[in-house]
Amino acid sequence: MRCPFCSADDDRVVDSRLAEDGVAIRRRRECSNCNQRYTTFERIEEIGLYVIKRSGEREPFDRAKILAGVRAAAKKDGRGACLVAHLRGCGDVAMSTDAIMALTRDRRDDGGFG
Repeated sequence: MRCPFCSADDDRVVDSRLAEDGVAIRRRRECSNCNQRYTTFERIEEIGLYVIKRSGEREPFDRAKILAGVRAAAKKDGRGACLVAHLRGCGDVAMSTDAIMALTRDRRDDGGFG
């Protein structure tokens, strides 16, 4: 580790503990050259998810892009409006996301909400 104060690369770890609910390790370090203390965090590097497009091109998974595509498709073919109308017609004030997903899946398999 390079010291942020003097750029020396000789230090020692004074203290280590879990941080961010166990997702990271917080290390308190002391530079052997200038005796300044500083904190570093170590995190596991996550493996990125990729989407393989029809052309074979791979691009990083972008959740917002997927959601925008689903919204656009629902708006284009009217499923979104039909789903809302169906849910309002059920009479329930609240419905779990699992129930909504099951309803969406069933209606998609049957050919729609109409």
